[in-house]
Amino acid sequence: MRKIVSIFALILLGVGLVSCDKEKELNGQEPGKGPQVVTLSATNGAYYTVVLSGQMSGLEQVALDFQCGFEYSADDSFSKEKTVRKGASDEYSEDTFAITVTDIVPGQKYYYRAFYINQMLIYYGDVKSFATDEWAGPEAVDLGLSVKWADMNVDAYRPWERGNFYSWGELEPKESYKSNNYRFYHEGTMKLTKYCNDKTYGYEEYTDNLTTLEPEDDVAHVKWGGNWRMPSKDEFLELMDTLNCAWIYTSMYGMTGYKVQSKKNGNSIFLPDASDSHGCGGGLYWANCIEPDLAPAAPNLYFNHAMNRLYINTYIRDVGLTIRPVQ
Repeated sequence: MRKIVSIFALILLGVGLVSCDKEKELNGQEPGKGPQVVTLSATNGAYYTVVLSGQMSGLEQVALDFQCGFEYSADDSFSKEKTVRKGASDEYSEDTFAITVTDIVPGQKYYYRAFYINQMLIYYGDVKSFATDEWAGPEAVDLGLSVKWADMNVDAYRPWERGNFYSWGELEPKESYKSNNYRFYHEGTMKLTKYCNDKTYGYEEYTDNLTTLEPEDDVAHVKWGGNWRMPSKDEFLELMDTLNCAWIYTSMYGMTGYKVQSKKNGNSIFLPDASDSHGCGGGLYWANCIEPDLAPAAPNLYFNHAMNRLYINTYIRDVGLTIRPVQ
């Protein structure tokens, strides 16, 4: 049995031990001459992931600077800008190798091929294809609490994905999250135009006494429809209560976060370390209400395993945080 240890992880085209511009492609492999690379069939995994497998033969000796793995793309021409090259797993045996692909989207056809690189020569297997299923939408997980929790964030396809950041009460992600582009500040000021219960913070002393997001301003409801909405502060507190749920720090497909498991029925959700628009560590998730005594701010769930923190935090509303809906 031949066992080979790869020294590569995930890399993009043009990055790695061997420059793609200098590689010589050997697509037409003559049987029995030199390394033979075979692209095997793809296998569907959970949450729209796919396992790609390949096989090699004809290796008389193994070079120290080799690489093998896969290229995959939605473009069948494998253009450099649209193609991902990913090295195989750390160990493989019997000349077979495989990777699990998680950075693909539902409802898309992809093309892939196995490769082997040695001394600036790249050998390819045949091009094959697979198609991911259409996105089935989020699942409402019953934790035995007052509401059911979504199994993923808004704009995510999988439980471990961050999704996008949103300022509180906004409906689209942004390139930057600042006071001068916040939806509910009057232009050129930091004075509120909605969700203001204190004239001190309102534009021209505006108040409306709205303290909870209306459905048209709730991104969870707007994006997902039905009964989906952002959670309340009390619902976060219920989730945090250790009499209700165990919080277990773990990882899922390489993303760290908390598995929150119900002590009532054993069901669980995964909350990834999603950070915020300013790069704060840990996970931060908006609640659907403002702070009653500080209208420009809103509460959020905050956890940081490294700092041993799990509590309700308060952020200014223009900051971008992630959203985990309930119904």
